[in-house]
Amino acid sequence: MKRKWIEHIWPFVSAVALSFACTFAFAQAIRVQSYIRVSGKKIISLGDVVATDGLTPETVAALNTVKLGRAPNLGEQRVLSSLTLAQAIRKNRILRRLNFQIPHRVTIENRGYDISDEAIRQKLLAYWKLLCGDCQLTIKSLQMPAVSPELRHSKWILEQSEQLPRGAFAQKLIFIGQSGRPVIYWLNGELEIRQRVPVLTHSVYGGARLTPDDFKYEWRDVTYATDTTPDTSQIIGHQIAAMMNANQIIWRSSLIREKAVHYGQVVRVTTGSGAWQISMQAKTEQDGFVGDYVNLRNLETNKLISGRVVAPGVVEVQ
Repeated sequence: MKRKWIEHIWPFVSAVALSFACTFAFAQAIRVQSYIRVSGKKIISLGDVVATDGLTPETVAALNTVKLGRAPNLGEQRVLSSLTLAQAIRKNRILRRLNFQIPHRVTIENRGYDISDEAIRQKLLAYWKLLCGDCQLTIKSLQMPAVSPELRHSKWILEQSEQLPRGAFAQKLIFIGQSGRPVIYWLNGELEIRQRVPVLTHSVYGGARLTPDDFKYEWRDVTYATDTTPDTSQIIGHQIAAMMNANQIIWRSSLIREKAVHYGQVVRVTTGSGAWQISMQAKTEQDGFVGDYVNLRNLETNKLISGRVVAPGVVEVQ
């Protein structure tokens, strides 16, 4: 008889105990988070969207009894308004007496299984460093894909490209599924590239020849640069194409490209390689820059030959 009496009143005792536990536990407002991520869930409860740190197990259990609806599918989002949350809380006779801090809206996102963000960053930077050894590389943002839970323990690789991305990038992330077939996802992000480049120490007028005191080297953001920078030997003694201000980067296009040979100039012509090399003199038939092919006239035979300009006053004949 006593046992039946205890069983009869026990639900009421439990409800009263839970009410007291919630009252003491929530001296401060219960905070509903504005953004949460879920995986492998079919139904979302109030316990999924509340910051449960410091709450008693009984309180969390009460929150979990309040159902908020279907969970988003893989790769999808669901947004709940503050009104929806408030109405769901008011339906629970215990929780409706408590103080909740509810944001204007709550975003619930199902991104599936997350591989390590840090592991992806390290892999990307290690490979890109091979493409630009003298660069400082920083991944400013990285958006991970929603990976299916079935691939949780699958091997993954990153597709390697032959060019360093400039700014925004899209990178293939390839999983090898149980069937042995590759499953492809995409990583999106933004890469910042910094290099040590020559920078003017003061304003320089167009046509001025640069000296070592006119520039210094600094680390600068060159992510979206469409030109390269010359080395020190290609700067000193060369002319600026147009006026430049202090702190501007000296690009190759900033310098006047000076001709290495001029029409009618007598130049040294070389042929051969290594220990065996022959040189002679010839007169150029046209102007040319380093790397250009020009016509020359042999001073001894007066025959026309062709060669590649390799240095000021020097042409190489194959």
